[in-house]
Amino acid sequence: MVVVEYKSLGKVSPVAELYLEWVRWCFLHDWDHGLTINRSSVAWGAIEMMRKMYHYSRGLQLPHKMFELRALQLIDARKASLDWHAYEPHETRIHLLPQSFLFDDCSPRSEHTMYKFFRNLNLARMRGAHFAAVSIDILGQRSVSRTSFLRWIDRHGSRISDMAFLNEHLEVSSSAYLVLRIRREHLLEDAFDQLWNRERRELARPLRVRMSMNEAEIGQDFGGVQVEFFALVYREALNPDCGVFVTDPKTHLSYFQPGSLEPLHRFELLGLLVGLAAYNGITMPINFPLAFYKVLLDEVVHYDDVEEGWPDQYKSLDDLYHYTGNIEEDIARDYVFSYGANGHYYEVPMNNDGHGPVIPVTNENVLRYTEDYMLWLAFKSVQKQAESFRTGFNYCIDAKARALLTPTLLRTLLEGSRKIDIEELEYWRKTYKEGYERDTPVVKWFWELVRTYSDDKKGELLQFVTACPRLPAGGLQDLTFVIQLVGPDSDALPTSQTCFGTLTLPEYSSKEKLAAKLDMALEWGKGFGVA
Repeated sequence: MVVVEYKSLGKVSPVAELYLEWVRWCFLHDWDHGLTINRSSVAWGAIEMMRKMYHYSRGLQLPHKMFELRALQLIDARKASLDWHAYEPHETRIHLLPQSFLFDDCSPRSEHTMYKFFRNLNLARMRGAHFAAVSIDILGQRSVSRTSFLRWIDRHGSRISDMAFLNEHLEVSSSAYLVLRIRREHLLEDAFDQLWNRERRELARPLRVRMSMNEAEIGQDFGGVQVEFFALVYREALNPDCGVFVTDPKTHLSYFQPGSLEPLHRFELLGLLVGLAAYNGITMPINFPLAFYKVLLDEVVHYDDVEEGWPDQYKSLDDLYHYTGNIEEDIARDYVFSYGANGHYYEVPMNNDGHGPVIPVTNENVLRYTEDYMLWLAFKSVQKQAESFRTGFNYCIDAKARALLTPTLLRTLLEGSRKIDIEELEYWRKTYKEGYERDTPVVKWFWELVRTYSDDKKGELLQFVTACPRLPAGGLQDLTFVIQLVGPDSDALPTSQTCFGTLTLPEYSSKEKLAAKLDMALEWGKGFGVA
């Protein structure tokens, strides 16, 4: 269950720090460098002690970075992921990978390690689902005709007597890919229709998206069409008129809409879409507070998570908590949660689990009031919607994969990284085609211009070329960025092929002309080129 803790993290406790360091030493001294830990070992006892301390880390004033064991960073990610994929729970041993608190200190290094575990695990599951479907398809082609098969089943008393029924189930079993056929003018409608009642084995297969005029990923899958699909579908879902999310005008962070009139199955399907994006390693242009990901993973929400997502409400609650006068007489606030939705204003009693009666906030109950209000803000006011969203997410991401996730990792997986290193992109991740080379004047001008861009404008460029304004969770190594010659000098604007991560540039006659044309393309392109 989601709870909210209103506690500040002060200076590190020297006693707790010393004890944690001793427990860490016990683990490293006893650990045999294997991926499984015997429950009767000192290493297992040390893990359990660290798990307890991690759970109470705020009360013990221990930052999460102190729990990380850097020796675990040396584990081979692919081997460990495959081992965890095949691991069966056993009463005498545990596996290291789901002990995410030992890997996670919220640093880019740790996030990259956990990302590799998560991605490799999903790829192993994807390969297994793909291979199973292909094997069934081959077996069906080699076996007797379906008509003869039906006759054999009829002779043995089966209830199956309809060829259409058999064809449908054989197609589900033998389709090697999860194919979504989406019309741009009916994004949510088509996505919901085609994902509703899908079996888990279908969702586990490699994803292929066909948009509008039957365009699809051809040859090597660069993921551009998929990235564009998820970006467009969530742009529509985040529209206030959709009634699912509300976006704070100051922080630009989105959250579930309290009092939403939308049916719960829409939240479930949107959760499934988020799970599908995480499973396929796709970054989306979304902005959710960390509290959103903690609720999604059913973890504790802290006061600073509320401060990030709802700064105005947090400041008001914090001022109330630190008020030194008589709260009941001076402020006269009721013990209720207030929110606006669908053109109306509502107040819900927070005591007695929302069933009243209304009581005043006093100096004696102000701490409880603060925690309750934050809990209602982050969870209780949207509980049904959040739980439905979580159901959809969990349907796509299985328990073993979820065991590797932390809220910060999931946020990075879905939202990507906003820090774009242009020099690294220029020298390591670019490709030139159709006559362009590193020393071509237009190419040199391009990189000189881009190095002067602000972070926001770098994101606009990346979105124009790849359909997403941020780097994937795997960093530049997972990004395709191609600069292609499209003809001699002209007044044409630069264009892009987002499905191939390709920017097409005419051979402009001057740096100033290139700058002007590129600015116009970024302004008018709205982030997407030709998919």
